[in-house]
Amino acid sequence: MAGGDSSPVAAAAAATKWEWDQEEYRCEPAEYSVDPRYSEYDPKQGCFICVRYFFDGKLDLDEESPVGPMRHTGKIFKEGFRLKNSVNVVSIKIVSSDYGYPLYVYGTIIARDSLDRKCVYIFRRDQDDCQLISSKDDSLILTGPKRGFMVCDDIFFEINLKVKDVHGRSVNDDRLSKGLIEVDAIRRLEFSPEYVVETETLVSMHSILDLNYTFIRRSVEGTVDIKILGGT
Repeated sequence: MAGGDSSPVAAAAAATKWEWDQEEYRCEPAEYSVDPRYSEYDPKQGCFICVRYFFDGKLDLDEESPVGPMRHTGKIFKEGFRLKNSVNVVSIKIVSSDYGYPLYVYGTIIARDSLDRKCVYIFRRDQDDCQLISSKDDSLILTGPKRGFMVCDDIFFEINLKVKDVHGRSVNDDRLSKGLIEVDAIRRLEFSPEYVVETETLVSMHSILDLNYTFIRRSVEGTVDIKILGGT
């Protein structure tokens, strides 16, 4: 093959370049350097962890999903139309912090669903618009999603939260929480169809984060339009 090595040795080396623990998305670098597009070294776990969606090398990881809400408004669906499953994010909390509390938190949390795997923001704040987290009981104020999630197989959440300062002091490592969370929808179809709040926990960088959600079967998207007519 022109421009490359197609030998069995080269193929085996390519296949073992990444040694992933699929449960925790850890990446053991072995004799190969870790791809910085998808992973970072986590001082809390003492190893490289996956921090971004890595299953599609052609995907622009920063492209926002162009699909918005109410795209099916006015349509008539025939009897027997198959509804898709979804996930509702109930709350996200920093339940433990190596820096203590209070924290001034900023950054992003995005979801990638089965519709297009592109970014759907559920939390987005820049450094000049931090949220104050006073204790482990405080939830992040979610700014999304802008549409309902379609979940046919898995949905992925990319966490990238930083801390501006702690007790008015800057920190050496501003990465508060960073990593990849997967919710396996196929496995959940084996469970009884009870709508209960489930929790995925991310232990990373300098905190422990809980993402609380419900898995919804055969869901229907609803949109509420609010207009502020006046105020002072």
